[in-house]
Amino acid sequence: MKNIIILSQPRTGSNLLCEMFFSYLPFRVLMEFFIYFHDENDMPHSKLLRTNELDTLFEHFKPQQRNILSLTTELNQHPKEAMDVLSSMISHYKIIKLHDFMFKQMDLEFIFNDPETKFIVLERSSKIKQYISGINANKLRKWQHVDTSDMKVQIDPSEFLKFKQASNSWYQEIEAKLQKNGCDYLKLNYEEDLEELDQTLLLAKINNWLDRNGIRYINTGYKVKFFNKQNNSPVEDLIVNYDEIKDLLA
Repeated sequence: MKNIIILSQPRTGSNLLCEMFFSYLPFRVLMEFFIYFHDENDMPHSKLLRTNELDTLFEHFKPQQRNILSLTTELNQHPKEAMDVLSSMISHYKIIKLHDFMFKQMDLEFIFNDPETKFIVLERSSKIKQYISGINANKLRKWQHVDTSDMKVQIDPSEFLKFKQASNSWYQEIEAKLQKNGCDYLKLNYEEDLEELDQTLLLAKINNWLDRNGIRYINTGYKVKFFNKQNNSPVEDLIVNYDEIKDLLA
């Protein structure tokens, strides 16, 4: 399959990591391959698949209607078959992002059994900033390129504690599964590797992991958007009831 699958939770920097890959060979970035996107008129479309690839997928799966929403439904129901079809068309490493909730929506266990698939496990150390970022993104209905550093939130202590425990458990389960199956994976941390993004250092780390002499830059016409860090302010300035929950942040 020759895939690199990013395993992460939302609000951990996976969009920024994918955007960095856009301008480098031998990567072809598909991001959330199993999610359809909407434009400003709320019409479903694909940002990442090319016309010939869409035509091939339509021809292979023959959805009831020839639109992205119907095709995405088929891809969600047959994820392994969908990846196999794409692999027959794309020779580069495919960067595919899978969030934790996707494993509840479809059967993705097959990814751990492919010896050609490599994994990046991306985690954010600050669970509270991840949690706040999720709250603000849901409020704004915007998922990237948004500065939310001046948005204060009220935190429910019990809900945050459940989120923190569930997050830690998911990453422990994923890493245990990768180790059990002998998968080749690289651990990246938002704070250490992405928060102050140094592409040279990060690419050197990925080069070393892939055992390559160098990853070649190409002008793809895609301009990487270095956007403002979300939640750039100190934690105590982001939470209305900080004194109430500060003991949970350790």
